[in-house]
Amino acid sequence: MLSTVHYNHEQNHSTATSSYHQDVNFQPANVFLQQLLSRANVVATEQDQINRSVAISKDPLVNLLVNDGGFATAVHAQQVHTAAALAVSLLRAHSDIPPAGGRSAMPTATKDSGDSSARGRDFKIGDRVVVASTGKRSAQQLTGVDGDVIGLDGNGWVIVRTSDGSETLRIQQRYLSKQPKEQDYEVALNGHTGSTVPAEGELPLGQSLGNVAVTVQDRQDNLEEARSQLLSLEDTVPWHAVKSSWRNRRPGWRRALKAADTVADVAARLDEFRSHLMNDGATLPMGAAAGPWEQSLSACLQGNGSIAALLTLCNELQQSVRLWLDLKLVHTPVSPTVMSQAIRAVQALQEGSQKGSGELHQVPLEAIVNHSSEGIQAVKNFLESGKTKLSSPRGMGSPRAMTSPKLTPKLMGNTFPILLLSPFNAIKGEFGNDDQFDSGAETDWETGSQVTDMCDSCCSD
Repeated sequence: MLSTVHYNHEQNHSTATSSYHQDVNFQPANVFLQQLLSRANVVATEQDQINRSVAISKDPLVNLLVNDGGFATAVHAQQVHTAAALAVSLLRAHSDIPPAGGRSAMPTATKDSGDSSARGRDFKIGDRVVVASTGKRSAQQLTGVDGDVIGLDGNGWVIVRTSDGSETLRIQQRYLSKQPKEQDYEVALNGHTGSTVPAEGELPLGQSLGNVAVTVQDRQDNLEEARSQLLSLEDTVPWHAVKSSWRNRRPGWRRALKAADTVADVAARLDEFRSHLMNDGATLPMGAAAGPWEQSLSACLQGNGSIAALLTLCNELQQSVRLWLDLKLVHTPVSPTVMSQAIRAVQALQEGSQKGSGELHQVPLEAIVNHSSEGIQAVKNFLESGKTKLSSPRGMGSPRAMTSPKLTPKLMGNTFPILLLSPFNAIKGEFGNDDQFDSGAETDWETGSQVTDMCDSCCSD
């Protein structure tokens, strides 16, 4: 990665330096980037990849550049001019920091070159800050977000890594307030003698530019996965299972979801979709997981949730919605109370089947549904519909579900309905025959035997 930037700068010498020749006291951008990379003594060959993090950590200026999110993104996207500009801005802001080995960091004229942004700064690397305001309506959700300063850019820009590690913000320092910390955090830039090497563990991000680039790419991939999962889930829900207003809101919702590039934005679209489901006032997900799920959603909506938490929210909502649809769309609708009892029963069957027959014996189905014949019948209906689904390649049977090319492989794979219905096959295998597991509901075999008994009695008469 580093050698690619170096090579591109030599090829694009005239382009990358054109905007900086006006300052006669400042060397061209590619010269400083080349100088910065040469300090790390890193050659991007396969055998040196292993030692890259150690080599980079020996130079404090390279540490700053590695932890600059904008630079990492520019390098990953091969935006040579942008990467050079960011590197120059960082060197200007930290012209007083010598590199490893005690060499002069920059020409002395640079520090006094008239760049007022390098003087009178309120923050330094390692400060704990909080976003006091943003000045923009579109970014008001950032107010109250706290984190650590990991970089200082030109013209008053500050690079902040949020405390949960999910976001890297580039924000003007006038919108930030300094917060006290339990321990003073410094990115060990003790380089006045060039003899002290900062410990690798003290870096707020990875120790190599490659690691930072991978982190940025992973974040984008995870957000895309969450967006795709929500779009596919929305495709599976039939029109009569959502509010009538959803027909008009749906196009705008899908556009907004596709454009969402933060955890908070995706969480807002998730909450909007959930609020339009006709789930009889019940909470999704249902059962004991509802409380923690709501708390996690609230944190994501406020910008304090991680990408991992967002993916968990999407997965749990997907499972709950599909379970709700299966119970809602088969046979005669039942009351919300009975529906919630049946859902708890099915969830208990799923959990018990994964632990073995002993767990199922400990949790009688009749106790779960409070000896409700309607609840037991609802579970029975669900099991019967499961048998039909397992033998049918159309999965959930929803016309809208089959129109989504992204969803079709999932329905035929290891998600739903296989994930949801396979435990019931395991239950059947564990018990072996119907005598070992009596739900209390009258089976088709019992009904048939009664009819046969009546016919036999009639014939005997």
